[in-house]
Amino acid sequence: MKIMIVDDDVTNQKVLSIILDSIDTQTVYANNGREAVQMFAEVQPDIVLMDIVMPEMNGYEACRQIKIMCGERFVPVIFITGITDTEAVVEAIGAGGDDFVTKPYNTVAIKAKIDAMERIRLVHEQMCKQQRELEKFHNQQQHELKLAKYVFSSVVDKNAGEIPGLRAWLEPASLFNGDILLYAVTPAGGLHVMLGDFTGHGLSAALGAMPVSDIFYGMTKKGFSIGDIVEELNKKLYASFPPDMFCAACLLEIDAEYTSISVWNGAMPDISVVNTDGKIKSTIGSSYQALGILPRDQFQRSVEIIQVEEGDRVYLYSDGLVRASDDHGIKLGKQKITEILTNSSNADSFQSVKQAVTAHMGNAKPCDDISFAEITISPNLKWEADKDNKVVKTQQPTAWKIDTQLDIKTIKDVNPVPLLLNMIMQVQQTSGHRERMFTILSELVSNAVDHGILELDSKMKRSPDGFMQYYQTRTERLANRDGWIKISIDHVPEEQGAVLKIRVEDSGRGFVYDKMNLELADCSGYSGRGIPLLKQLCDEIEYSDNGNSVTAVYRWK
Repeated sequence: MKIMIVDDDVTNQKVLSIILDSIDTQTVYANNGREAVQMFAEVQPDIVLMDIVMPEMNGYEACRQIKIMCGERFVPVIFITGITDTEAVVEAIGAGGDDFVTKPYNTVAIKAKIDAMERIRLVHEQMCKQQRELEKFHNQQQHELKLAKYVFSSVVDKNAGEIPGLRAWLEPASLFNGDILLYAVTPAGGLHVMLGDFTGHGLSAALGAMPVSDIFYGMTKKGFSIGDIVEELNKKLYASFPPDMFCAACLLEIDAEYTSISVWNGAMPDISVVNTDGKIKSTIGSSYQALGILPRDQFQRSVEIIQVEEGDRVYLYSDGLVRASDDHGIKLGKQKITEILTNSSNADSFQSVKQAVTAHMGNAKPCDDISFAEITISPNLKWEADKDNKVVKTQQPTAWKIDTQLDIKTIKDVNPVPLLLNMIMQVQQTSGHRERMFTILSELVSNAVDHGILELDSKMKRSPDGFMQYYQTRTERLANRDGWIKISIDHVPEEQGAVLKIRVEDSGRGFVYDKMNLELADCSGYSGRGIPLLKQLCDEIEYSDNGNSVTAVYRWK
């Protein structure tokens, strides 16, 4: 321990030196305050024993300047003087002094005070060291968080521009948002939307968003349905994350004709469909547990299908919106949100909800991540599908063939269209044709299953009640009927492209196909559009074998 003695009296210096001899110290001397200030930076003492009354610069001023020079270091200054009045003590403390010893010297008192100051100095030194380590760790953590946020955004936020008719508001409770909103156009021109809410918030919650977004975007691009997607998401989360980490989620699939929405809701707040009059025409509550809780054999992937019309608005949100609280902890509540959404006087319900939540919270920070989305149904809004295909160079066409047969029990659990389309695109990269091929395959397979094997009548879908009855009957017949479909795909190169010939057969009884209306312009309802659509997309459509066999010819360049 290095101690600086500052005193203009040499005798006092000698007396203090003798007292300090019994302590393991190194002693240096300054004859006045100015000399002490000049020596301080070079000597770097651990403790200063400072006289008050000295020539050139007194102890008060010397103490002030030394304290400034200390910076983050704590160097105790103990004033040693014969002055004992209150004003002197107050001024000594105001100058930065840490203790006070009066003359004549008391050896025991001086040693005790030096020992006490040394303990305080060491504690302060340790605290400063820990503070520096904490700052270093904090800076490193902030750097890593910024890097993680960049990677997170590049993986999760793959939404290519804005989707007409879709508006969203996301307000994180911390740097990372535990809620995710994903949306992507399907190969057929429909729209997939997913709103997810992971347990907790911040980085731990955001970790799950990356594999979820990869699966969502990848499977949507390949043409899988939301039922396929939620099943794969649940499988991934269940296998990869601890039991206490799961994802409440709702997934929507809006068909390309803007007439129906398929919904899967697992532990999320109700999804509301509001018509142009401001009335709730449909509410889809949670029917299933969150993703990542149940094993595959217990997981339910069934979707609910509802009919929508032009002008309908679909609202979905996380529970952070309902739980938004003011400074007193009072929550906004579901009833208030519903009142705003159904208030026909609101020119813009989306903005009205956002403003109401912001006003209710005031200066309070969100206690949970907030997500809120609105989708307006309008056939006039065109969603551009599969932008990546536009920049992929088309592979030189080759000759190949695919043959497969599936029974109805398999089709109940597996949609063959995405699998076949993905196989086609892997074998033959046909730039810009994926959407049309998906639509053709979907219509052919759907007609073979629904009308060929299940013998469903599309006219049932002409009314809202019939629309629901159609899909209820379909589910029942899928579980109880037997049958099969055969799919044969031939790809033959031509001079500037190729011919894709798709033949689909079913085990049904067929239908009178030569009396069917094959003009798309004549089909304005919700049914009867399949065959006219195929005729518009394909070069040839030919039915045979009593109508339970159809061949579609599609040429691409």
